[in-house]
Amino acid sequence: MNNPLSRSLSEHRKNNFGDIEMGMGANSGENLNKLFEDMAKVNKKLKEIKELHSKLRAAHEEMKTA
Repeated sequence: MNNPLSRSLSEHRKNNFGDIEMGMGANSGENLNKLFEDMAKVNKKLKEIKELHSKLRAAHEEMKTA
């Protein structure tokens, strides 16, 4: 029987596009590196926001007692 899925997978393996789950082969590592860089930037910004929030909260508590 002619199974289109089998044919598609065998062509994929033959053309060496990489892991199906990873997307398109060669630049997947570059995409992951970009993702990790973006995540590091977001984490840095989040840390700054948390520090500012803590200072704001402390200032608010100080104003309540004055």
